[in-house]
Amino acid sequence: MPFQTFDGRISTKESRLNALSEKGTSDESCFKPYISNTAKEQECNDYLQELEIDFVTNNPEWRGRLYLTALNEYGVKKVVCSTLRPTLSNNSEFHDVRQANKLLSQFLSFEPLENHKKPPNFLPSPTSVLESRVGDAFDYATVLASFLLGAAYDAYVVYGEAPQWICQNDQQRCVLSEGQDCINEATLSLKSGLACFESNDDDATGVHCWVFIRAEARVPGMFYLEPTTGNIFSPCDAPYTKIYSIWNDKNIWIHTPMEIRGASFDLSDAKRWQPVFVSNVGESKQNKPNITRPPQSWVAPLSLDPRAIYQGSFRQCVLYNKAKLELFGNHENKYHLFQRKTFFEDDAMSNVQTCYEYFKENNPLKLQERVRYPKQMRLLEKYFPGHKSAIKEWSEESGKHRKVTFYPGTRLDGLISRIEIFGESVTETFRDRYDSLTSRCLHVRESSENQTKAMRLPGLRGNKDLIIVNMIETYEACAGINKHSIAKRTFIPGKGQIVIEYFPPDDRSLPKITTLCRSDVNDKEIDPVWADASLAEKKILDSARKLHNEISAVIEEATSVYTNYENKNRLTPRMVPNKKIQEENESDESDWLAPYIRARGMDPQGELTNHEEILLDCLQDLNERLDGREHIIRSRIEEETANISQLNARLRKCKDIERPHTEEPEHLEVADVLKKKEESETQLKVLQKRLDAHENLVQSKREALELKIKSDPRFELLLDDDS
Repeated sequence: MPFQTFDGRISTKESRLNALSEKGTSDESCFKPYISNTAKEQECNDYLQELEIDFVTNNPEWRGRLYLTALNEYGVKKVVCSTLRPTLSNNSEFHDVRQANKLLSQFLSFEPLENHKKPPNFLPSPTSVLESRVGDAFDYATVLASFLLGAAYDAYVVYGEAPQWICQNDQQRCVLSEGQDCINEATLSLKSGLACFESNDDDATGVHCWVFIRAEARVPGMFYLEPTTGNIFSPCDAPYTKIYSIWNDKNIWIHTPMEIRGASFDLSDAKRWQPVFVSNVGESKQNKPNITRPPQSWVAPLSLDPRAIYQGSFRQCVLYNKAKLELFGNHENKYHLFQRKTFFEDDAMSNVQTCYEYFKENNPLKLQERVRYPKQMRLLEKYFPGHKSAIKEWSEESGKHRKVTFYPGTRLDGLISRIEIFGESVTETFRDRYDSLTSRCLHVRESSENQTKAMRLPGLRGNKDLIIVNMIETYEACAGINKHSIAKRTFIPGKGQIVIEYFPPDDRSLPKITTLCRSDVNDKEIDPVWADASLAEKKILDSARKLHNEISAVIEEATSVYTNYENKNRLTPRMVPNKKIQEENESDESDWLAPYIRARGMDPQGELTNHEEILLDCLQDLNERLDGREHIIRSRIEEETANISQLNARLRKCKDIERPHTEEPEHLEVADVLKKKEESETQLKVLQKRLDAHENLVQSKREALELKIKSDPRFELLLDDDS
């Protein structure tokens, strides 16, 4: 039975590469070093073959454990260290060890070794691995080390043994941390920046490959990188059991003790490390010259755009110890959810404890983070700036209370928080208002049939309407208060009373309190104080209703979004492929309307009823995608235009300053500004061309959708009715 991961995947590496190697030299499109060896490479291969024979003869326990050469994707034997291609990526994410390790683990799809007791026969080039996006541990380590060596890290590929749970890419022994990390991926529970796991000495082991980073100025200490999962381990806490050899692009070192415990990475220690390519030139025992350097890398320069990791309908589900991590691509859902972390109370992962969801800033709700506590029925949401209601944070416990805070200074009414205790009160807090209002409290109760509609607040989400028992407004003391300055007003609609409390004129006086009653007011001669208070009561009621409806709209919008999202993007608790989801994906590929039909809660294979709604969904989805792209391009055009204006201002300033003719810095500064201005103008022209191309694309996309609609027999009746 072939070796497989814990979710049932097996190796397809040899079958894939065998099919590619059959082309051999007949494939003229290949880079020549991929399909042939130079004289230097052939000499190294012969040298390593003899060295391996001599080493195994003197050390029989090493039989089958040396890994010095391997076949590339075209079946050509190459030295393993020449397969590394140090490449400095244009993306800053690959200049940091942790970010590069995590991004690569998400970009590639893991497959196990064909035989977990032997290293792979094939070690393809990193360019081939990045193109296919599939690889085993040796492929992961080779690609990661190439990027890290290019970023000037002292990185080494490590070949050794590890427990089966490492070889099978099973992370259920690792602990997932709460919160979102800097690169929007999974993070582990860290001890001094290193991964924490539960070890078991009785685990069976298998051949594995990972990356080692030596200490330097940027790296405070040595540690191991597990490229298949993105985890980081310290040498003393790592789960690995043996090290056979390590290599970089300069040499290969054989670790003669094998055991990893107590391993020293002083490569000059001849008792522990034996270099394959010796630095001193001389004669070997067979009177053959030693080779001092490996051949140069035969691999073409690498390139990887980290944005490609989340393009398309990307989904990934990873299980940890009592936790599950789900990652989503850019176009997987229109609400821009890119990460979900679910923590469970039990090992069977059936009782959810906490669920964290993270969204990108360009989502329609401006939602940043959503935390759910199902057992406590609690909800916490954080929003990006720019929400239409200026909401900053939303906290709610079902059936008890709701607290909404707003970004200060962003609302015209000065509202900064609203606390609602369901069925009891609504308290609103204000800041920097022109009328010095600081708070407003509405005491409420559930409605009954004999209450007038004027005193009601509509119930939210099917609940009963609320009756306002009283309304209390509190004002802050400001400069120039007098006996007519109001400190507090209480409105009691049921009794028709208004109680007004004034600020005392000095510290020795008591506040004046006036009680007005509707029954005491003469219709012919209306008291101006009562008239002002009555008008204020109407304004308060209107303002309370408006804000109540605003909160209700936010709730309804969020509810519809998450209902549709959960129905469309539900992932199984395990990584084992779900047959139902596979059938849905297959139907989505064959039927372009399937996602829109399923979003409406209908079966794509059934009879289509609400044609108009589905047609509107198609058009709206297309418009949103096209408008979003146009907005990005126009924003960048505005940035470059503003940058050019600033550079022009700097040029004028440099020319206005009178300096001696002997000063060179002035000319250097002008030249620098002119260079930056030229770059910005070039970028502006490129963006303008992109905008023009996008306008043509908009027209072609809409025409293509219109053609699809007309050619779809399900819309025939609707089109006939319109005609």
